[in-house]
Amino acid sequence: MSCCSFAKLKSSLVLLNILYMLIALILIAVPAFAYSMNYFTNYSLIGSLIGAGVFLFLFSFLGLCGALHHHQVMLFFYMVVLGLLCIVQFASSITLVAINDEQQVDILNKSWVSATNFSRVELQTTFDCCGFDHNVTDEYFPPQNCSSTTMLC
Repeated sequence: MSCCSFAKLKSSLVLLNILYMLIALILIAVPAFAYSMNYFTNYSLIGSLIGAGVFLFLFSFLGLCGALHHHQVMLFFYMVVLGLLCIVQFASSITLVAINDEQQVDILNKSWVSATNFSRVELQTTFDCCGFDHNVTDEYFPPQNCSSTTMLC
Protein backbone atom coordinates (compact mmCIF):
# COMPACT_ATOMS: atom_id res chain seq x y z
CA MET A 1 0.00 0.00 0.00
CA SER A 2 1.20 3.48 -0.74
CA CYS A 3 1.65 6.08 1.96
CA CYS A 4 -0.66 8.60 0.29
CA SER A 5 -3.90 7.27 -1.05
CA PHE A 6 -6.12 9.14 -3.46
CA ALA A 7 -8.62 9.91 -0.68
CA LYS A 8 -5.89 11.51 1.46
CA LEU A 9 -4.62 13.60 -1.43
CA LYS A 10 -8.15 14.66 -2.33
CA SER A 11 -8.99 15.67 1.24
CA SER A 12 -5.71 17.57 1.61
CA LEU A 13 -6.42 19.48 -1.61
CA VAL A 14 -9.94 20.25 -0.37
CA LEU A 15 -8.60 21.52 2.97
CA LEU A 16 -5.94 23.60 1.26
CA ASN A 17 -8.53 25.25 -0.99
CA ILE A 18 -10.81 25.92 1.98
CA LEU A 19 -7.85 27.62 3.67
CA TYR A 20 -7.27 29.67 0.50
CA MET A 21 -10.94 30.66 0.52
CA LEU A 22 -10.67 31.86 4.12
CA ILE A 23 -7.58 33.89 3.27
CA ALA A 24 -9.41 35.34 0.26
CA LEU A 25 -12.35 36.36 2.43
CA ILE A 26 -9.94 38.07 4.81
CA LEU A 27 -8.32 39.83 1.84
CA ILE A 28 -11.75 41.09 0.82
CA ALA A 29 -13.14 41.95 4.26
CA VAL A 30 -10.20 43.76 5.87
CA PRO A 31 -9.68 46.40 3.13
CA ALA A 32 -13.44 46.89 2.86
CA PHE A 33 -13.64 47.44 6.61
CA ALA A 34 -10.61 49.76 6.56
CA TYR A 35 -12.23 51.75 3.76
CA SER A 36 -15.55 52.01 5.61
CA MET A 37 -13.77 53.23 8.76
CA ASN A 38 -11.67 55.72 6.73
CA TYR A 39 -8.37 54.15 7.79
CA PHE A 40 -7.05 54.29 4.23
CA THR A 41 -7.80 56.75 1.49
CA ASN A 42 -5.64 55.09 -1.16
CA TYR A 43 -8.31 53.64 -3.43
CA SER A 44 -5.88 51.83 -5.69
CA LEU A 45 -4.41 49.90 -2.74
CA ILE A 46 -7.85 48.96 -1.44
CA GLY A 47 -9.05 48.00 -4.91
CA SER A 48 -5.93 45.92 -5.52
CA LEU A 49 -6.33 44.01 -2.26
CA ILE A 50 -10.02 43.36 -2.87
CA GLY A 51 -9.27 42.32 -6.46
CA ALA A 52 -6.56 39.93 -5.27
CA GLY A 53 -9.01 38.52 -2.73
CA VAL A 54 -11.70 37.98 -5.35
CA PHE A 55 -9.18 36.34 -7.70
CA LEU A 56 -7.92 34.07 -4.92
CA PHE A 57 -11.48 33.17 -3.93
CA LEU A 58 -12.49 32.25 -7.48
CA PHE A 59 -9.22 30.40 -8.03
CA SER A 60 -9.60 28.39 -4.82
CA PHE A 61 -13.24 27.69 -5.68
CA LEU A 62 -12.05 26.27 -9.01
CA GLY A 63 -9.57 24.04 -7.21
CA LEU A 64 -12.16 22.98 -4.65
CA CYS A 65 -14.71 22.03 -7.30
CA GLY A 66 -12.06 20.22 -9.31
CA ALA A 67 -10.95 18.24 -6.25
CA LEU A 68 -14.45 17.38 -5.04
CA HIS A 69 -15.77 16.28 -8.44
CA HIS A 70 -12.45 14.89 -9.68
CA HIS A 71 -12.81 17.07 -12.77
CA GLN A 72 -9.52 16.78 -14.63
CA VAL A 73 -9.96 19.88 -16.81
CA MET A 74 -10.56 22.07 -13.76
CA LEU A 75 -7.62 20.52 -11.95
CA PHE A 76 -5.37 21.01 -14.99
CA PHE A 77 -6.38 24.68 -15.29
CA TYR A 78 -5.88 25.04 -11.53
CA MET A 79 -2.42 23.49 -11.81
CA VAL A 80 -1.41 25.73 -14.74
CA VAL A 81 -2.51 28.92 -13.00
CA LEU A 82 -0.86 27.83 -9.75
CA GLY A 83 2.37 27.18 -11.66
CA LEU A 84 2.21 30.62 -13.29
CA LEU A 85 1.63 32.24 -9.90
CA CYS A 86 4.66 30.43 -8.51
CA ILE A 87 6.80 31.69 -11.40
CA VAL A 88 5.58 35.27 -10.88
CA GLN A 89 6.24 35.08 -7.13
CA PHE A 90 9.70 33.64 -7.74
CA ALA A 91 10.54 36.37 -10.25
CA SER A 92 9.23 39.06 -7.89
CA SER A 93 11.27 37.77 -4.99
CA ILE A 94 14.43 37.60 -7.14
CA THR A 95 13.82 41.17 -8.25
CA LEU A 96 13.35 42.38 -4.69
CA VAL A 97 16.49 40.64 -3.51
CA ALA A 98 18.52 41.95 -6.46
CA ILE A 99 17.66 45.62 -5.87
CA ASN A 100 20.45 47.33 -3.92
CA ASP A 101 20.09 50.31 -1.56
CA GLU A 102 20.95 52.88 -4.22
CA GLN A 103 18.25 51.54 -6.54
CA GLN A 104 15.73 51.50 -3.68
CA VAL A 105 16.45 55.17 -2.92
CA ASP A 106 16.15 56.00 -6.62
CA ILE A 107 12.76 54.24 -6.87
CA LEU A 108 11.49 55.93 -3.70
CA ASN A 109 12.72 59.34 -4.87
CA LYS A 110 10.93 58.94 -8.22
CA SER A 111 7.78 57.88 -6.36
CA TRP A 112 8.06 60.91 -4.07
CA VAL A 113 8.47 63.29 -7.00
CA SER A 114 5.51 61.80 -8.89
CA ALA A 115 3.25 61.65 -5.81
CA THR A 116 0.37 64.07 -5.49
CA ASN A 117 0.51 66.87 -2.93
CA PHE A 118 -2.26 65.21 -0.95
CA SER A 119 -0.28 61.95 -0.76
CA ARG A 120 2.87 63.75 0.34
CA VAL A 121 1.11 65.68 3.09
CA GLU A 122 -0.76 62.56 4.24
CA LEU A 123 2.49 60.57 4.35
CA GLN A 124 4.28 63.29 6.30
CA THR A 125 1.42 63.62 8.74
CA THR A 126 1.06 59.86 9.26
CA PHE A 127 4.77 59.18 9.80
CA ASP A 128 5.59 62.55 11.44
CA CYS A 129 8.35 63.28 8.95
CA CYS A 130 9.35 66.05 6.59
CA GLY A 131 10.34 65.75 2.95
CA PHE A 132 12.29 62.97 1.31
CA ASP A 133 16.05 62.68 1.02
CA HIS A 134 16.71 66.29 2.09
CA ASN A 135 14.20 67.47 -0.49
CA VAL A 136 12.53 69.97 1.87
CA THR A 137 13.00 72.88 -0.54
CA ASP A 138 10.19 71.53 -2.67
CA GLU A 139 7.61 74.20 -3.56
CA TYR A 140 4.95 72.46 -1.44
CA PHE A 141 7.11 71.79 1.61
CA PRO A 142 7.88 72.07 4.43
CA PRO A 143 4.36 71.90 5.80
CA GLN A 144 3.21 74.02 8.72
CA ASN A 145 4.33 71.62 11.48
CA CYS A 146 7.65 70.73 9.90
CA SER A 147 10.63 71.77 11.99
CA SER A 148 14.35 71.40 11.47
CA THR A 149 14.45 68.54 14.01
CA THR A 150 11.81 66.44 12.23
CA MET A 151 13.21 63.32 10.59
CA LEU A 152 13.10 62.74 6.85
CA CYS A 153 10.52 60.44 5.29
